[in-house]
Parts: sequence; C-alpha cells; structure tokens
Amino acid sequence: MGKKGYKSIYGAPYRGLDYLLRRISKENMKVLVTDDFDGLNSIYIAKKGHNVDYYENDDILLNGGIIDGFETIGIKNRRNEYALDNLIIKEDSLFSNKILKEYDFVFSYKTLNLDKNKKFTRDLM
Repeated sequence: MGKKGYKSIYGAPYRGLDYLLRRISKENMKVLVTDDFDGLNSIYIAKKGHNVDYYENDDILLNGGIIDGFETIGIKNRRNEYALDNLIIKEDSLFSNKILKEYDFVFSYKTLNLDKNKKFTRDLM
C-alpha cells in the first residue's frame, strides 16, 4: 500500500507528532484533526491505528487538483489508497460547527494562520 503519488504534497508529518502520540500512550484514541492540508498528519495518525475525525472544506484538498502549483490527489483518494476506514472526513470547517463529541487528542497545526480562517476571531470561539 502507498504508491509514490499518494504522499502529501506538503511533505512529512509534523516532527513532534509521534512524540505526542507516544506521550499520551493510549491505543485507539479518538482524535480530532482540522485543516490538515491533504491529510499530512491525519493519514499518519490513522495509520497508527487511531480513530480520526478530519475537518476540511477545501474542494481541491478533499478531491484533488492543482494547488500552489502542485498536483494533489486529495485526502479522499489518499484515504482510500491506504484503506483507512478509521479516518472520517467531515467536509466542513471545524470553526463553523459546535463539536459535541469528546476526543482524547485534538491536533491542529497552523490552522488559524490560514487565510480561509481569518474570519474566525477569538470572540467567536
């Protein structure tokens, strides 16, 4: 599994992520990930056996296409290639939803720095 074209166009997962997952040391965690580009970190977490809910509302990052001059196959295709049934993709913005589910671990990397999230202020959260 995992053909060459199925890697993230954004590089490798966050370096400290493996440390964080080991530090929590709980198997089959419920993990929330938001705005993870084309699954950069969420694929990695799901491959470790955790149950991931991933919020993304960018059509290109979800389904594939050209972004920033690079071609991505999209998180949906990457999830299918790796047969990750434990990765649930929510096609929406996390910040426009009220999350009622409880998670063991929430991972958000550079989320609020993205232009598409500039409308969400501290007062709205």
